[in-house]
Amino acid sequence: MLKRLMLGLSLAATLSFLAPVSQADASWDGWWSRWQARRQERIERYREWRESRIESRGVPELDPGTAGSAIVLVIGGVAYIASRRREEGAA
Repeated sequence: MLKRLMLGLSLAATLSFLAPVSQADASWDGWWSRWQARRQERIERYREWRESRIESRGVPELDPGTAGSAIVLVIGGVAYIASRRREEGAA
């Protein structure tokens, strides 16, 4: 039963690939170019929106003092975790 079903499906697929192209399929290029044009327009609108959001928002600069403090905090946290692991391993 399964063999007949598979044979029928493969025959139907083969015949559909060998069928002549209809007029609806021939206009595929026109549809594709319109879709790409709409997609490009949406991309451009998104870029404009994103740039307007970035310009309207005042992002503060990261000064060297703040960057140094952040690095010291990270290094201190890593050192603390490492020391706790050594203490737990020794016990």
